[in-house]
Amino acid sequence: MPGGEILRQFETASSRSHESPSIDVSRDGRFLAGPRDDWMIRVWNIESGDVVHEFPLGERPGDGEHSQVRCVRFSQDGTRLMAARNDELLRVFDLATGEEIHTYDAPSQIYDAVFNSVDSNQAVALWGTSVKFWNPETDAIEIRKDSGGHAVTMALDAPIISVARRTGGDSDPSECYAKIIHYQSSADPVTLDSGVSVLDIAVSRNGRFAVTTLQTPKGESRLWDVAAQEVIYEFAPEVATVVGVDLSPDGRLAATTHESDKSIRIWRLPEIVRREGGYFRRATQNFALQFDGVDDYVDIPSLRYDGTHPVTIEAYVIPAESNTGRAADIVSYGSRMNIAQHYRFWGADVVPRRNSRYFVNSRDAIQTEDLQRMTHIAMVYDGDEPRIYRDGQLLETDGQWSVSDSTEFSLPALPSSPGFVTKIASSSSGTSRAMFHGIIDEVRISNVARYTEDFTPERRFEPDEHTLALYHFDEGEGETLVDSSGNGHHGEIRGATWVRVGELGRNAKGETDESEEAD
Repeated sequence: MPGGEILRQFETASSRSHESPSIDVSRDGRFLAGPRDDWMIRVWNIESGDVVHEFPLGERPGDGEHSQVRCVRFSQDGTRLMAARNDELLRVFDLATGEEIHTYDAPSQIYDAVFNSVDSNQAVALWGTSVKFWNPETDAIEIRKDSGGHAVTMALDAPIISVARRTGGDSDPSECYAKIIHYQSSADPVTLDSGVSVLDIAVSRNGRFAVTTLQTPKGESRLWDVAAQEVIYEFAPEVATVVGVDLSPDGRLAATTHESDKSIRIWRLPEIVRREGGYFRRATQNFALQFDGVDDYVDIPSLRYDGTHPVTIEAYVIPAESNTGRAADIVSYGSRMNIAQHYRFWGADVVPRRNSRYFVNSRDAIQTEDLQRMTHIAMVYDGDEPRIYRDGQLLETDGQWSVSDSTEFSLPALPSSPGFVTKIASSSSGTSRAMFHGIIDEVRISNVARYTEDFTPERRFEPDEHTLALYHFDEGEGETLVDSSGNGHHGEIRGATWVRVGELGRNAKGETDESEEAD
């Protein structure tokens, strides 16, 4: 990409990469899947470059037998991988165990397929002359759009699919195209490239941007502003011919497959894609976790506090009640500190060193409006007394040290117990008396005092060099809460329920505001 940066390159052995351009980046941006060769797929760790999985798609083809990988797709929660080759079978693999867990017969050879971002039990698949929303368990086709092609993708946060059609078989260049389709609307598709063979296509979260790869002598890829139908960026033509493309779900990276040197490359995307591609605001598709205040929580066993650095803990929350009648932890960072709902107040506990503890409560009680929308709560500790911010405003607090009057900051860590790990909606020890009741969305823990004065909170937290753990709650399903900091502190969801909330949240039932629209 002009002015861009190649971050990593992976080697493949596929002899038909122009027919098998499918690659996919996992939703947390940590893994890349693509063809290893003509009948096997491979999963790489993007950061390290290590191969973490290899999956055969049936038997190895015999000499002279035509074989190609048609599609490779991660599920929304990153626990499964869907793949197909030219044998009319759709296979699903469990990424934890490495086992093939489902094999489905398709009515015809599948050109491409992707997990439905709204219903992960459905596949959005291309075969024949149309794209179908297909439930492989029941073989039911619930939506059909008469725009056939060879590659399909689906926006994560908008009712949009994209289809690319290349030459081959009965098609010629005049019949080829890249289209953006609003599948809940009867409006005509938006046509991008036409009259030229389009090998692959990818779209941003909100469908605002698309990338197409073209079967031309230069083999270029184009970044489109879909609404304006304008090309705003072009992948560097001097690199090996691009035949496949995917965008990472955070809008930071693009992955491309190249035919001439059989490689897969990772690129850094222009900032405009992240800024305006739906990566910061996701109103109608925003997920969160609802906790019952009894035994629901998230366990993060790999994250502990060593007592040697400042801390900022922040989250978006909707309490279910204004007075818990007890202390209820929102986020408990190891056994050392937390932000909490203390009876009728926002509160925090800090245990920075042996035999020392500080309790702090807001002077004003939790307000009625805090029960009706997402409230940003942050606790900052830099060696002095902890500070609490509500929606970016420093709260007046009452608090006191107990036991120790030392103000020295960097001291050895407390003796740790296996039970004292980081938790969300629970104390580190897991006591039932400290369970939070309500909804939590977006949690970030940092090793720096981020706020020293009033500020405007980010609606969607972003990682940087000070981020220890970051949870967007984007999964919407499953029992894993993904850490998007890149540090691998993934959470284990214990009983909490996924709910869909509006951009600023709604009530503790997880109801959405129908008047709130996505960008």
